[in-house]
Amino acid sequence: MNIFENNYILNGLRYKTEDDVDLAAWLIKGTKNKTIILSHPAAFTKYGYSLENEGPAKSGYTKDVEFLPAVKHLVNAGYSVLMYDQRNHGESGLDPNNGIHDPYKASLDNVAAVKFASNHAELKGNEIGLYSICQSGLVSAIGMSKYPEVYKNANVKAMVAPQMMSFEIFYKKFGVSEEGIKALKNIYLEKGVDLDKQNPLRFVDKITVPTLFMQNLNDPWTEINHTKEIFEAIAVEKEAIWYEGESHRFDAYNWFNDNPEKLIAFFYKHLS
Repeated sequence: MNIFENNYILNGLRYKTEDDVDLAAWLIKGTKNKTIILSHPAAFTKYGYSLENEGPAKSGYTKDVEFLPAVKHLVNAGYSVLMYDQRNHGESGLDPNNGIHDPYKASLDNVAAVKFASNHAELKGNEIGLYSICQSGLVSAIGMSKYPEVYKNANVKAMVAPQMMSFEIFYKKFGVSEEGIKALKNIYLEKGVDLDKQNPLRFVDKITVPTLFMQNLNDPWTEINHTKEIFEAIAVEKEAIWYEGESHRFDAYNWFNDNPEKLIAFFYKHLS
């Protein structure tokens, strides 16, 4: 994190969710009274994704995914950035009931991050933007559908949501057979997680803030028509970036590192 040598950095931040999960976070302080909350994809951390630490299921990507370069663009534009690990990820605690990732439960992590940012001594009173990547877009949409008053009272003004998709389509495009998906659903159900409900189309019409949607059209792990349905179902002011990148889903996670202009402009427009 030495790329932020001129900025005030708080490592080792910890706070609790309403169901008592301990979350770990970093805060990089900017110069404006504006805060961005970065939420990572499933199986990632607040740092990103390291090939060195890949498990037995290989991504096939040839480089690390790093969120810090995009965060540096935001900080250089004056924004403070709060980055946190979701439950069951990174330095954060485990879900009290199971170790399987559940966007419903992870929505409590997003709510906790919003509450933490709105009450932290360094950030209190700031307008807030959400930078919710992949399944975190779904997580944020679930949070807004369940706790709209939290986002409103915390002064959340906008969301950037790259690569939103449903889990079932992800597993299908990743090569899991129908029988395998059925078995996975049963495993999840035994842990209290219903994969049939993990579809953004059930929640994105409840998003309450202007949203910048982004999708790599060459992403082989999703169905573009489904992604376009998700975008069309968003009922608030919205914009989209449709770009043709490398034929890998992770390409989009690094895209704002080298193309920050629309990310900065969108937050500038909506965080007055």
